[in-house]
Amino acid sequence: MQILVVDDSPVYRQLLTSHLQEWSFPFTIAENGTKAWTLLQRPDCPKLVLLDWVLPDIDGVELCRRIRRAGMGNSYSYIILLTGKDGKKDMLEAMQAGADDYLVKPFDQLELKARLLVGKRIVGLHEELVSVRESMRYAATHDSLTGLMNRGETLDFLNRESERAKRSGKPLSVILADVDHFKKVNDTLGHLYGDEALKEVARRLRSKLRVYDWRGSIRRRGISDDSSRLRLDGSFDESRRSSGIRWH
Repeated sequence: MQILVVDDSPVYRQLLTSHLQEWSFPFTIAENGTKAWTLLQRPDCPKLVLLDWVLPDIDGVELCRRIRRAGMGNSYSYIILLTGKDGKKDMLEAMQAGADDYLVKPFDQLELKARLLVGKRIVGLHEELVSVRESMRYAATHDSLTGLMNRGETLDFLNRESERAKRSGKPLSVILADVDHFKKVNDTLGHLYGDEALKEVARRLRSKLRVYDWRGSIRRRGISDDSSRLRLDGSFDESRRSSGIRWH
């Protein structure tokens, strides 16, 4: 896990980085708050931050506030604030600004390592929670067989796009497509082959349409009906676009 070291003191930068190298932690260095803030806005920014309180431009406490206000999407930056200030009010100010931990200089190297291991564990747990949440969101909005948006998500999308089209005065095109003779595939080859056919239809839809065209499943039928319906949404001329996604 990458660690960002933010300290304007060459002595402390050298001390910190030598410990990190000894403990096999990869790291990036920022000599001031401005450079650190630039690095932390990148998608691949370090998740663990060793941050000095007193910096020449943006101080550590202000940088903590900026990081927490920005939110940084699904990522979380664990901040250990390093400072010579040892008052309880100072510690409270740092925590209220968004720091996760507080270490007074000069610090014991084993205590620093322990704090880093705790931070690494918490960032890892956060990433696991985000992954589980995204998996649950995907399962709730996608058809489990085809990977297309499910009925509920498709209808919600259509309602939103319909309102958008009314407001903007732009056209909205919807194609309701059937899979011909789908019941016959199920009856003659079995439902496993029917599932494979639907997955192939979904794959071809994704390959033919533009990234901003919507591909959703209204319902998957075939046990008592001869069609499987897919709904496609987007602002395009359906007569021209639909001819380009017809297969035999």
